[in-house]
Amino acid sequence: MKDDFQAKMYVFDIDGSSASKSTSFNIPQIGTDSFDFANGYYLEEKQSFYFSKCVSTENGENLCDLYVMKRKGTAWTQAQALSINTANYTETQAQASLNGLGRTVLYFVSDRAGGQGKLDIWRATEGTNGAFGEAENLGHTINTIANESTPFFDPTSKTLYFSSEWHYGFGAYDILASQVNGNTFDSPKNLGLPINSSANDQYYYPSKFNQALFASNRKGALQLRGSACCYDVFAHEMPPELLRIDTPLLLTSIDPGTKDLTQLETYIESLEEQLPATVFFHNDEPNPKTNSTKTKLSYAECYTDYKDQKGEYFAQFGDNQAIGYWFNTVDLAYEELQSFLETLYVVLESRQVDLTIEGYCSPLALNDYNINLAKRRIVSLENYILTWNEGQLKPYYDAGELTFSAVPFGEEKADQTISDSVEEVKHSIYDPRAAQERRVEIIAISVE
Repeated sequence: MKDDFQAKMYVFDIDGSSASKSTSFNIPQIGTDSFDFANGYYLEEKQSFYFSKCVSTENGENLCDLYVMKRKGTAWTQAQALSINTANYTETQAQASLNGLGRTVLYFVSDRAGGQGKLDIWRATEGTNGAFGEAENLGHTINTIANESTPFFDPTSKTLYFSSEWHYGFGAYDILASQVNGNTFDSPKNLGLPINSSANDQYYYPSKFNQALFASNRKGALQLRGSACCYDVFAHEMPPELLRIDTPLLLTSIDPGTKDLTQLETYIESLEEQLPATVFFHNDEPNPKTNSTKTKLSYAECYTDYKDQKGEYFAQFGDNQAIGYWFNTVDLAYEELQSFLETLYVVLESRQVDLTIEGYCSPLALNDYNINLAKRRIVSLENYILTWNEGQLKPYYDAGELTFSAVPFGEEKADQTISDSVEEVKHSIYDPRAAQERRVEIIAISVE
């Protein structure tokens, strides 16, 4: 018996008949048992079917290439590999549409060089000779240092739907939407509940009938090897705001008068999935050179001051790529904190929540000093939480429904291989390894 499943493609005719069944879709002239075939997309206007052919590498990863075949009457042409494929990188999850000139625009996913992180979303446009031109990365508004997947561009609403495991959301992969204006993508908006969940939600496909399909391994999906192993196809009616995408899509609040415990549990699971929620600090901040355990500063001020130090980090450490990556991490951590607090606000409408917050320091300075510094860092995050979104969470704190449990650490939790020398600031202050230690983390929640 095989330990792993093999990916194959199937076709299901939606004809309103209960007799409709899924049938295997065979790839002519290319199918063998050694390959996986997946992620098919049919561009009806050009009768072109795009799909991925994947093979497992020696290190256990999948390496995929994109193929296309044309429909001629009732038959299919031989499948052809696309010219945008690259050696030693993956190209997969293609989706096609037509631009104003009637040329095919292909959105796909790749981990090729030149991206923002791991798997990124790329785009290639058909030229006058029928071949695709050089692929372009969709940039940092869409792509992150983590994985993006399953793009779908709707040319009617000029909206790109895709999934991301980094943009803020409910945990794992969430489905997002971005309005496209020319070559510019608006900031992605999370589609919220019930479309997203704390599990993986991908392959969003808006149909012509105001209904969308997507795949998820959330609770309720078929389980073959234990909890949440496998994806099922789900459907939902598209509300008007998803048809326009012209206003922010906020996380749906829970009416305290309802008994929708399943929805509440989903938000609680989402909070847990987003742990630890982490923020980072510049050296000896906030309020340097003091033994005080309190600060009036909020993390928003610390975050702004930290970003202002970016040029000094470049100058002192010297490795621009490492420092650029580090400050990208700082920015994205701040974005994720916004998602965590949005979800927290929804849960607080129905439950009491205690946040366990830990503070950390790099090895620089004495341990007693660092413990007080860690306390100030925790307080600065608490200050930010209570002033977030014009004080939206503070009434819950005043009523005792939101509480904090602070756990400060000195240097005992820090990586002891990091320099603690005041004379070697390149490594004791400006090295990303040292910067990683200067953080505060919301590491646990208690919900009553």
